[in-house]
Amino acid sequence: MKTWKECVEEGPDIYSPEDCTFEKGPCPHESSDEKEPKSKTMRRCLVLRRVAPKEHLIRFVAAPDGTVVPDLRCSLPGRGVWVTAQRAVVDQAVSRGVFSHGLRSGVKVSPTLGQEVDAYLERLALQALGFANKAGACRVGHNQVSEALKSGKVVSLFAASEASEDQWNKLDQLASSLDKRSIKLYRSRLSGECEFASEKSEKRPKLHVFRGFSTDQLSQIFGKSGIFYGALLDHVGNKGYLVCVNRLMWYRTSSSS
Repeated sequence: MKTWKECVEEGPDIYSPEDCTFEKGPCPHESSDEKEPKSKTMRRCLVLRRVAPKEHLIRFVAAPDGTVVPDLRCSLPGRGVWVTAQRAVVDQAVSRGVFSHGLRSGVKVSPTLGQEVDAYLERLALQALGFANKAGACRVGHNQVSEALKSGKVVSLFAASEASEDQWNKLDQLASSLDKRSIKLYRSRLSGECEFASEKSEKRPKLHVFRGFSTDQLSQIFGKSGIFYGALLDHVGNKGYLVCVNRLMWYRTSSSS
């Protein structure tokens, strides 16, 4: 039988599009006075007091020793509270001490809870990328990524945080060379961790770009050193990755209060 700690650190099974709307990108919070959609389970954020689909929040519970832990599986026993799945909001919950009130008991809250949640979500995204690679949905290296882009079957690009500007320029040139399409990379101001390319095309799906893993992490997944960027093909094996990485990207963005 798994221990409580193992259940927390294991995180949820790879998310499916049916279980989570993050594959299409997170949507704004619903206002608190709007009616609850019949097709979605809604929850109220303990910090922002806004109602949103539960997939856009994280459930927290108190472990047997009183420590507040994230319940990414939404299956741990006991009373739970919901916090918007963004680092800034989780940090607010820690600094404002709202967990004790929400859980109606004296609890212990780690000052690094926000970072711990980030690590859990990052591990899930890496795990999903590994599954996509085993399913044959990944291409890495300049030549393979180039051929994949020309085929028009790429739905996502990923790169190591250590990738140089020259490498990103090459990636941009490859994408821009596609017929009837020009893709621009938009940099997030959040430590350069997240990048998007979101120009629409009728013939090809919207391209998703993420720059947040390290070279060491990518090397472990693909079994070779020097992996700086790669591509995911339009393949059933990449669905879990797209959902997990979108959740991670949104968690790392700033919340609009």
